[in-house]
Amino acid sequence: MPHLHGGIISEKQDAIQILHILVDEMETRYATLEASGYNNIAAYNAKSSRCIPRIVVFFDEVPNWMQDEEFKAEAEPLINEIATKSRASGIHLFMIYQRADNQVMTMQLRTNLGNKLVLRLGDEGSSKIALGEKGAERLLGKGHLIAKLDSDDKIYSQVPFITQEEIDTLASAIIRAWSPTSQTDDKAG
Repeated sequence: MPHLHGGIISEKQDAIQILHILVDEMETRYATLEASGYNNIAAYNAKSSRCIPRIVVFFDEVPNWMQDEEFKAEAEPLINEIATKSRASGIHLFMIYQRADNQVMTMQLRTNLGNKLVLRLGDEGSSKIALGEKGAERLLGKGHLIAKLDSDDKIYSQVPFITQEEIDTLASAIIRAWSPTSQTDDKAG
């Protein structure tokens, strides 16, 4: 994807480097916000002529990465720092787990990750780890989810099914829209 900065990370040292870069970027953004008299990116961008873009990070298969104790020891403090402070600076971290595991989803991390989107889990214990309460084990599956968005209120939702053909069509549209020629055409016309 042309708007993907840095590509997909598959090596642990590269992931650690990106986490350090995100922490540094978060601190830089906070300094900019403070110097401008704002406490979050939305307020800053509403008034500034130079908007700060949002950064969205998807960290997939977290348990697989965290099985490496050396990686976990270095990554976990960085992830916790990002999870605690990054949202106001416009950095959004999605931690993706296939299973709930209290060795990987430590209490500190669960507390710091305010919003939770949870699909069906196998048992009450897994639901309590991922969601903070039981209920995810009773979801219907096939995209049925519970969302907890910075509160104790639960929102039930259904993720729509999308075919591989639809994914390919959407990806092609994004590539066309973000291509250098379409950016040049937009500025010219």
